[in-house]
Amino acid sequence: MKKVIIAGAVALIAAGGAWFGIPVYAEGEFKGALDGYFATKTDDRAGYKAAQLDYWNDRAEIGAVSDVVTVKIAGKELKGLLTVNDLIIEGYDLDAANTALAGADGKVEQIAQRVSWSGFTLTDEANGGALTGKAGSLANVKADKLDLKDIFETVGAEFSSAEQAGINFEWSKDTETLKASLATLSAENGASSGIGALTASDIKFRSAFSKDEVSGDIAMDWGDLAITGMAFSELLSVARFENRNAKITFNITGPSKRGREPQDVTGEIGFETYILENGDVHMAMFDIYPALITLFEQAENEETGPEEFAQIIEMIVAGLENAVKHNTGADSFVMTNLVTDIPMLQRQTIERVEAKDNRGLKLARFEMIGMTQTTPMGSKTSVDQMINEDIDLSALPAYLRKVFGAKVTPESPPHAEAFYRENTIAAAIPAISFGRWTIKNQVIELPDATVIKIGDVTMTPMLADENGAVQFATSLAGMTLPLEQIAQKDPRAGMALGMLKSQGIEQINLGYGIDLTASPKAGTVDITDISVALEKLGALSIKGDISGIDVEKMRTLPEQEWSVPLMEAGVGGVTIVVKDEGLLDFAFNMLASQQGAKPEQIAAGLAMQAEQMSAQFGSPRATALGQAVAAFMRDGGSITVTMAKTEPTPAMEIMMTVQTQGPPAVLDLLQIEAVHTP
Repeated sequence: MKKVIIAGAVALIAAGGAWFGIPVYAEGEFKGALDGYFATKTDDRAGYKAAQLDYWNDRAEIGAVSDVVTVKIAGKELKGLLTVNDLIIEGYDLDAANTALAGADGKVEQIAQRVSWSGFTLTDEANGGALTGKAGSLANVKADKLDLKDIFETVGAEFSSAEQAGINFEWSKDTETLKASLATLSAENGASSGIGALTASDIKFRSAFSKDEVSGDIAMDWGDLAITGMAFSELLSVARFENRNAKITFNITGPSKRGREPQDVTGEIGFETYILENGDVHMAMFDIYPALITLFEQAENEETGPEEFAQIIEMIVAGLENAVKHNTGADSFVMTNLVTDIPMLQRQTIERVEAKDNRGLKLARFEMIGMTQTTPMGSKTSVDQMINEDIDLSALPAYLRKVFGAKVTPESPPHAEAFYRENTIAAAIPAISFGRWTIKNQVIELPDATVIKIGDVTMTPMLADENGAVQFATSLAGMTLPLEQIAQKDPRAGMALGMLKSQGIEQINLGYGIDLTASPKAGTVDITDISVALEKLGALSIKGDISGIDVEKMRTLPEQEWSVPLMEAGVGGVTIVVKDEGLLDFAFNMLASQQGAKPEQIAAGLAMQAEQMSAQFGSPRATALGQAVAAFMRDGGSITVTMAKTEPTPAMEIMMTVQTQGPPAVLDLLQIEAVHTP
């Protein structure tokens, strides 16, 4: 962008013929200088009309000037005919211009006070494109070096302000058309190092196409754009980027999935505001887009191969490396009132999206507020808030280099296979963190009016450390299911749901929690907590350790042979807590209704069976366990079963003990104890 704006401005001034190394003090010499310049052109269309010079007022006018220019877009070199109408150059400095034409000397000098034109046209006849503009101007144009043969080699170009009205672009080829426009474009304090401020209004884009039974049109209305503090270096940086009232609409017709009648896909995507502050990106990232365009073109011609795909992957990996190295990103960005409306798929709205401290591959905080989603079937989902914090993927680029090699090439897939084959699973896990996630107050409304409410869902953390250990923790505060709607939807559950309602339970409230750490290197799984809770019914929680899992041995065996190494794994320090909050009454009532007895009789009978069975084993531990279970049956409360032996006991040893000494011996082997709490 900087080269097109600044170098293009210099080209317009240079094309005026005011700086060809001669003192232009007479109109005849001025025209002669123009004639001499255009005499070197091989294209007959290059030239000028109605040139005149007001020497005493430092003012030059040219009715029209045309020249062939070269522009590079998306990696392609395009040649076009540029015509500028009513070109006026005021307050020019011939000495400064001649010095700049001679080459860079390290001094940036003012060449003209003001350059203006009534309109311009740039046509690319080879590709069918035309760019036009209405009136425009540049103020206080400066440069160190002017290169008329290659405007992109201009050095030290500057201007204090630039204005351009009514820019339009049109292109067509066969059944494809493209149109783009903007009402006004203005810039302040432009230089090779950046632009102080840039604004554009009423930005529009239109495209239509028809090919291989697929046709359609796309319209993009980007509204107004304002950028301040734009700096060019190895990074493209902006102090503030603001875009308002942007919208994309599309209407695409293609064959249906079953190949019958054509199917229309219409939709709209847009937002009200987008504001980014203190953002930057490495310039190399922009090389990905022309590479993708080339890849798509080659794919259409069936010319793609491993080399092209490797090039794209290499650019992506290098982009991730640059993000970490240069700490690119943004201090903050905010988007409001996002809408994605595709009738055949869904309609989604988001009131606000906000991110803070997104630097390198780290994200301090990402938040979405007020999300709703509606499907064509009538289902509706809403979420009050979703928050992501402390995401850190900084180790990912270095990990990808280990996998693909120092450079991604067509030989990288075999390199990746060797990496995973030659390294342990622990070494093959990247040390990254997905941070903490929270989803608050999710409500799902089904077409049959069933409403499912989900409380806070949290995940904290989900990460892998440098030793390959993976830590995962998540919890659900509560999921509410209405009993009446469920009973209507599934008559088979009617009796059970009726029992729950008879106990005053109108809806099921479910919660759960998982917190564990798995270490492939150590062969362990540490279960800090696995729990499930049903409000007004009961709760279950489990914790303990599993060790001796030979992960590396298992990866070398077929799945059907995993049982042998798994039998070598052991458990230890297990604690199981079962809490009754109405579940026993529900179960006893169900059994009583089926057997024609009273719930109290069912409870007493089950308690007696527990005591009798445990007593038959003839083991003090078995007897104590049976008594605790019996007390839990009779009185409710909670029962806690613990494995006092913290040293893991292999599964094979447990099985051998059962076979050789009987089940009661396992209780002693694992030091099983049970405690009932009323």
